[in-house]
Amino acid sequence: MTRTETLEVARRYLRAVEQGDVAELRAHLTTDFVQREWPNPMSPQGASRNLPEVLQAAARGREVVDEQVFQIATEAVDGDRVILEVNWSAVLLVDFPTQPAGTRIRARIAVFLRIRDGRVCAQDNYDAYVPD
Repeated sequence: MTRTETLEVARRYLRAVEQGDVAELRAHLTTDFVQREWPNPMSPQGASRNLPEVLQAAARGREVVDEQVFQIATEAVDGDRVILEVNWSAVLLVDFPTQPAGTRIRARIAVFLRIRDGRVCAQDNYDAYVPD
């Protein structure tokens, strides 16, 4: 794949996550997809998830946050790897330890994706939540 094609796969994937449609999200992931979420306030222990677990988490996530927005600040490609620096925000649908439901929360996220055959096969997230 060209650099442009690889970046477009990553961008389409983020749009699918943003929309929260599990079926659409599934279309962008390989069957052996794995996600590693490094410790952060939403996931203090971090997590490692396979495809079924990611899809379940996405479905549950729609009950926790709404109006997700991903704004790519920087992007880089190295072969089959895409590195994104993203400004993320969402509105809490439930109370969070430090924020009540209805609050828009924000994070700066470093996302490392591996692309294979036009789909995302691996993802590492490093989320830094930004105080309002």
